[in-house]
Amino acid sequence: MDVGSAEPGRRAHLFMLSASASGHFFPCQQLLYLLSAPPYVSRVTVTVAEIGIRVAELAELKARGHFGSLDLRFEELLLPPPQQRVKQGPEDMVRRTKSAFEPLKRKLLLQKHNADAPTCILTDMFFFFIQDIAEELRIPWYPVVPNNLRYTYACYLRTNPLLSSTDPEVRKRNLPGLEFARVFDYPQDILDCWDFMSVKCDRFLKSEAILVNDVEAWDRDVGTLSALRNHFLSNASAHNSGKIPRVFYIGPLANVAGFRLGPLTAVEDSERPECLTWLDEQLSNSVLYIAFGSHVRITQETLSELANGLENSGVSFLWVLREYETMASTLPAGFEDRCRGRGLIHKGSTLNARFIVNVWKAGVGIKEPHEDYNSSVSREEVTRAIQTLMMSGDEGAEVRKNVLRLKSLAETALKEGGSSFAALHSFAEEITSFQPNRPAISETL
Repeated sequence: MDVGSAEPGRRAHLFMLSASASGHFFPCQQLLYLLSAPPYVSRVTVTVAEIGIRVAELAELKARGHFGSLDLRFEELLLPPPQQRVKQGPEDMVRRTKSAFEPLKRKLLLQKHNADAPTCILTDMFFFFIQDIAEELRIPWYPVVPNNLRYTYACYLRTNPLLSSTDPEVRKRNLPGLEFARVFDYPQDILDCWDFMSVKCDRFLKSEAILVNDVEAWDRDVGTLSALRNHFLSNASAHNSGKIPRVFYIGPLANVAGFRLGPLTAVEDSERPECLTWLDEQLSNSVLYIAFGSHVRITQETLSELANGLENSGVSFLWVLREYETMASTLPAGFEDRCRGRGLIHKGSTLNARFIVNVWKAGVGIKEPHEDYNSSVSREEVTRAIQTLMMSGDEGAEVRKNVLRLKSLAETALKEGGSSFAALHSFAEEITSFQPNRPAISETL
């Protein structure tokens, strides 16, 4: 669907459906700050569909003036509860969101000829059921990949014969297009819900463009984008469509130096989290930060080995637990008391691991390069990796230097004239002025 198919003079209306998990929600929130700035704010209306708690958060920010004069509207989704004995993951989350979206779908279809009907739809990458709705409304669909393209490209490798082999030597081979990883590094969750992921793969090919919360320069040496585009081209030819989605590298959508779309307001002392006060009291570059994201499930045995390895390392740390986790259920007995003073526990994929260690060289692997990251870990391996990273050896120093280099690349990308800055504004210009088929910044690769 061409972006330019809207009626001339019609006001742009972006319909946004994001996932509620923090890593998926906040990139979409940052896009609201982009659209609330000139020249876009006077051209566009934005409707956000989300669960109640996220709608309340955005409504509060709007009331405090964070989005200026942006015409920002909300639609609350009432998700049905998770089914018991059903594995909680993206498939279940999408099923429940799709069910909650049905009344809104009917509303959108009934109002599709209204003067202020949506002119484009932007969603989280997992909400690919929206592609059918966008097609019925005859408006473009933009999925957002909240991390990087490597996981998305891995989905397209599922049918490769290497992945069905049980031969140990075959499983040690490099993954095609992801040569930094081995066959045994292939994400298990893609294998577990392939029927679901295969639909995502098919729908992505029908999108107008894919927004990736990543830095173009971070991917350049690996070539994931080139591999994905070649796959798209071969499939487009097979289906006689000839058109493939463009890719916009727009990240990292976060408040790093040089990026001023989001609010950078000071935190009042009375609201200051305990962890920030504790961090201020630690030596520079001395604290290890530990977080496993919103949805990753780790066995109790592995958590116990991680905790014991961390304790034995002697390193200061800040460990973030998720809301539903408790220290009693997550950590070994007495762990908090034994680590008191040097550790704080704050409540609140293997492909990535290989990439960080082997390509960026910005991390230390718990496993050796030839070992399977999906195998169990020991506390001794954890202790060794932490001490290598945090102590004053050459390997740890090299890793820290590479992290600073990656930070610099991100800052450069987000500054005026940088690749992500240009891609963000190219996308915003496209959806607010109906300019069809503007080249994505990454298509020069």
